[in-house]
Amino acid sequence: MPRFLRPLAVLLLLATVFAARPAATAVFIPTCYSNLPHYSYPDPSWTYSHQCREGTQVWNVYIDFRGNWKLCGSNILP
Repeated sequence: MPRFLRPLAVLLLLATVFAARPAATAVFIPTCYSNLPHYSYPDPSWTYSHQCREGTQVWNVYIDFRGNWKLCGSNILP
């Protein structure tokens, strides 16, 4: 295969992979673990991980420098 066609083949393969993925139709919010500590505000050193759902509340999950999960703040779902 000529050298200039290799990048084209790679781009075609990537386009095929991304076109085959189904579009997201719903947002999945995992359930929170009830034993996680709750905090009003995250510490600046914590890294945001994801959101989770606990009853009618959505919590932001952060990970501290030791790898421990923390739940911060909440929003009431409509």
